[in-house]
Amino acid sequence: MGLKAGGGGARTNIFINPATVVSIEDISSDSKADIAVKVTVQQENLEYTNSFNVSGWHKYDQLGQLDVSGPGDGWGSSFKVRELFENCGMAGETLTDDSGRLLPHVFNRAQGQQIWIVRYPNKEGKRWTWDRTSSILQGRDHLQRKWNKDVSNGYPKDYDLDFVYQKENKPSLENEKYNPDDFPYGANKKDDSGLPPDDGVPGIPSDL
Repeated sequence: MGLKAGGGGARTNIFINPATVVSIEDISSDSKADIAVKVTVQQENLEYTNSFNVSGWHKYDQLGQLDVSGPGDGWGSSFKVRELFENCGMAGETLTDDSGRLLPHVFNRAQGQQIWIVRYPNKEGKRWTWDRTSSILQGRDHLQRKWNKDVSNGYPKDYDLDFVYQKENKPSLENEKYNPDDFPYGANKKDDSGLPPDDGVPGIPSDL
């Protein structure tokens, strides 16, 4: 049996925005994890798409079969992949075959769905997209709370908590939209995570 889905404070230096799923690609064969996908999304009013990977390991029993009897229904650390497809409207649906491989139809089902994403500064001075999402109905605050919890546990490990936006980070290219509170360009210009400034301001967490 395959795995089913569902089994006001201080300013921060992250951006939380809705985005439309352009595509999800199964890259499990190129990953050390049991399951991995590359997600490409498009934010409104941005010219470029940006991509991020979501991956994890399933939970198996002593016979090497998916352990669907315990908490998590066999997903293990791959729950982030399940969570992604849930947020694309597939909660409660069978997402994988008996061996834990994603079923082909789920990729088409995800196209065009809207989700909330978090973009953050990493320690290499680039803007990156977090591997966790929330559904449009769950909203910004729901994703902010998940982010706060993970950060308190030390994740994502490449998050630059102390990054501060400076006006001198203004992009050097002419005619680019500039937000003084936004990320710098520089090394970001060819970054796969998406380079143009986000519309809006950094995420403002609730006091939860």
